[in-house]
Amino acid sequence: MPTYQDIVDCYKTKIRPHADWELSEFSAKGPLSHAIQRAALCLMPDGRTFPHQHRIPKDSLRKAAAVLADAGAEMAACSDFEELYGTVSRRIRDIHMIGDLTIYDIAHRIGVNLGIQPQSVYLHRGTAEGIRILGLLGFNGRLDVDDLPEAFRQLSPNEIEGCLYLFKRELKAISREGEIACKANRRPCRSCIEEKARTGCVVPRPSEGSMGPGSKNRKGPVGGIRPWSV
Repeated sequence: MPTYQDIVDCYKTKIRPHADWELSEFSAKGPLSHAIQRAALCLMPDGRTFPHQHRIPKDSLRKAAAVLADAGAEMAACSDFEELYGTVSRRIRDIHMIGDLTIYDIAHRIGVNLGIQPQSVYLHRGTAEGIRILGLLGFNGRLDVDDLPEAFRQLSPNEIEGCLYLFKRELKAISREGEIACKANRRPCRSCIEEKARTGCVVPRPSEGSMGPGSKNRKGPVGGIRPWSV
């Protein structure tokens, strides 16, 4: 049975080198206008389309590139990634087949050029599923890195986003193993995250109404009784 550390180690050795190559096109050494065009067209260094965006019509990507080209000064003035993400989202969200994942990816690629990186994990479709498997809840489409099992904190927020998206099957296997252990003990295993998630147990489901907008405890239950089946 793999552990969370095994997943992180695999990401570091097998995924990170290719991810770094993909982002090399958007280096701060190049002009921002070039980075915006390549980012919006979703082009890798070898000219191919990024796999996440290969189904989006080329006309939609060209429209996004044209729209964002006019927003270069606005993006250059952004002070953090959240502001940059918001700028990109406002400009291109209404374009056909441009969704949350593509908005995040384009903003992140432009952010590489600007030296602006995400400080939290952004929850789009695939990443949100990985977070759910871990038994965690985000807030406002984000998840604090400190809310994750300790092993994942060795990665940057963007790397965590990719890791949770790519390793959903392994996460589910770990989580299901923990669910069996919890049921055998007839009680939820509440110390998973504190013990660096080495046991693979799932965190109990939060009780209804315990996760309001102002809540700081977004990963543990308040009166939860049974483990969360995934």
